[in-house]
Amino acid sequence: MNIRRSLPAVLAATGLAVSATLTVAAPAQAANGCSGTLVEARSITNGSGTKIGEIQLYWDAARGRNCASTVHTGSTWGVSLYTLVEVFVCPTGSPSSCKQGADVPSKHGDYVSYYVWEDSVLSSGRCVWARGWIDTGPTTYIAATTPGHCG
Repeated sequence: MNIRRSLPAVLAATGLAVSATLTVAAPAQAANGCSGTLVEARSITNGSGTKIGEIQLYWDAARGRNCASTVHTGSTWGVSLYTLVEVFVCPTGSPSSCKQGADVPSKHGDYVSYYVWEDSVLSSGRCVWARGWIDTGPTTYIAATTPGHCG
């Protein structure tokens, strides 16, 4: 059997393949408001060790910024709770310059049911770390990334 294809049909097929490639190559955008590449995530656990959330730290090289998000999971997903995220930009590009308690955070907190996020100030050439809080009422649970993500 001899199958013939017309030039328009071949071009249409090629156009669809190029379109699909361009769609896949779009910049990453997380479902939590942050863009860039996930560089670290830490679980926020309650007193019995059950995961109730996660602090996520992203690096967006195109913008020279970090972004962090505190995301509800498990029993807190969909429940309006006071949730806070903090992004700390260290004084220099050396991890040893990061001092918990000394670095001034860029932060955002609110009553949310799913996530809260915060962009840092320009952090290119500096180290960063992030901390996430979920307040369940009687107790506030906190987790932090490792200080020293330097970009």
